[in-house]
Amino acid sequence: MKSLIPARRFHRTRTSLSIAFGLLCTGGTPAIAEPSPWEFSFQGLAAAEAWYFPVRAADTRQRDANTSLAIELEFKWNNHDAGRYVSFIPFGRLDYADSNRTHADLRELNLLLEYPDSDLLIGVGKVFWGTTETVHWVDVVNQIDLVDDVNQESRLGQPMIQYNRFTDLGRFSFFVLPGFRERVFPGEEARLRTHPRIIGNAATYSSSREERHIDFATRWSHTIGNLDLGLSHFWGTVREPVYNVALLPDGEIVLHPHYDIVHQFGVDGIWFTGDWLVKFEVMSRHGQGDSDAFRFTVGPEYTFFRAFGTRSDIDLFAEFLYDSEGTNDINPFERDVAYGFRLRVNDLRDTTIEFAGITDLRNAGTFFNLEASTRVHQEWLLRAEARAFAEIPPEDFPLNGFRRDHHLRLVCEYRF
Repeated sequence: MKSLIPARRFHRTRTSLSIAFGLLCTGGTPAIAEPSPWEFSFQGLAAAEAWYFPVRAADTRQRDANTSLAIELEFKWNNHDAGRYVSFIPFGRLDYADSNRTHADLRELNLLLEYPDSDLLIGVGKVFWGTTETVHWVDVVNQIDLVDDVNQESRLGQPMIQYNRFTDLGRFSFFVLPGFRERVFPGEEARLRTHPRIIGNAATYSSSREERHIDFATRWSHTIGNLDLGLSHFWGTVREPVYNVALLPDGEIVLHPHYDIVHQFGVDGIWFTGDWLVKFEVMSRHGQGDSDAFRFTVGPEYTFFRAFGTRSDIDLFAEFLYDSEGTNDINPFERDVAYGFRLRVNDLRDTTIEFAGITDLRNAGTFFNLEASTRVHQEWLLRAEARAFAEIPPEDFPLNGFRRDHHLRLVCEYRF
């Protein structure tokens, strides 16, 4: 989901409640001078979506169509003079076919304190690490909200304490992550789920503290000439589980997720020159399963500005995806190529068209994704997505479970 439209200021107040709230956040005492005002802003997004699957599912319990409603609200309190910011972003979805997809989440609820050379965030927040178009190996702080977005772009809010230090040598970030959030998987009636299906509430852990384990992460980022570079390390409960086979009383074979404690090192960056970009992500993980994992994605992107004499811009990209573990039940992209384009029309309607495909170099298994969006009015946005799968072999888990799940998805969003 793209970021919301710029916040619209509704009012500015200097009531006693604002003063008390400011004192709570700053920990100070009243001064003789009039305190800096807190500015409040509010915005939101409401969306209705419909899914249609032209091919019958592999499991008769799965539905051929679905609808859902979602809402995300964003409340902000800002005191720029004092460097104090409060963010509250709740999210909820009601899904007709999948009870697991009906859920609520606290995307953010945090206090940000700014200082001359640093800042401190306390509460529930979201952090994104990564640069590439297709997969984000290094992005490990927030759990994926898999039932909300099968593209794995949505993230659950993560309890955290985040401290950032800004120096001439780059930005140094330190994270304490108290509390793990399990991944939620689609229910038995949902399309775009694995075969066999995954039962998320039967998870096991390698740590005796289970989801109460406290995780830690660090990251350094800096711009060096034409290179934006990031180095990261994570120690804690892995966000991406492995699976154990289980048998239900009725004889159905299912999978239960298992979460290990891992060390994960990451490198990500963008090198840019002229109209060219080269994006890359590299990840090394130790502690999950019997062998260490080494994965990387790298590829160029070229932009045609004012393409064909129009005001439109076209981005072309290609990426190579590699996983040292080969075929496994975590990642289907062990030796694959990704390719696609992004057309930005640059009109008043913010019209965009995006196409991407990923093809396995071993067996030619491929899936395609085509998305288009346009703004009907300032507050209304229409999005359409078409996805198809071709020649997906049984060993490509979890993609093999989607092999009959070609679909069309229509979304109508109202931003306020």
